[in-house]
Amino acid sequence: MAINLTPLVAKIILFINPFARIQVMCRGYNEDLANFTELVWGDDKDLDFMDKKTYPQFQLWY
Repeated sequence: MAINLTPLVAKIILFINPFARIQVMCRGYNEDLANFTELVWGDDKDLDFMDKKTYPQFQLWY
């Protein structure tokens, strides 16, 4: 199941995510516009979530 997220909500969920089953996914990560990539807070906390050109879509996957 995938739910579209706004960039701000994606960042908040990624920060407080206590569940291993919930994944915040990003399209456009590493210039891959065709696929979604899982985000991990430790690695991606400095990601510019508000840059819609570079990171056009976030989803919550369960």
